[in-house]
Amino acid sequence: MVWTEGPPTPPTSKVDLCAAIRRDSRAALAVRALARKYRISRRTVRSALSPAWPAPRELSVCERAVAGVRG
Repeated sequence: MVWTEGPPTPPTSKVDLCAAIRRDSRAALAVRALARKYRISRRTVRSALSPAWPAPRELSVCERAVAGVRG
């Protein structure tokens, strides 16, 4: 591979990196290609593409008994 303008510089912060990954993902780049482009692991790429909000917490057996929820 020959660089004409020098190697690409990675974004300076993690927020900028995640934004760049999401933008390039919308441009139909694969996870492996994104990892190679930004020189990060594929796991980091997948975590950047996952939703920012955590999954809702499930109630434990004791909490369900107290709340009166069956299941």
